[in-house]
Amino acid sequence: MDFIIPEEGYAVQVAYSVQGDLNTFDRETKVLVKLAERVPVRRMVIVTHDEEQTVAFESGKVIEILPAWKWMLENEI
Repeated sequence: MDFIIPEEGYAVQVAYSVQGDLNTFDRETKVLVKLAERVPVRRMVIVTHDEEQTVAFESGKVIEILPAWKWMLENEI
């Protein structure tokens, strides 16, 4: 886990890219899903160089994949 703000239920992973390599995608998403199974998490994000996608899992968990520039311009968690 790269960043977590427990009182906000906000978890962030950072990777240059997750779309080009299935191993990287699995590694980065699994850690977020495992965290969400153990503690309340309201929002999970993977910050990348330039990729954007929303990934929904059967468990109902959703992970946002955002380019760094967009994530940095957000004004709220």
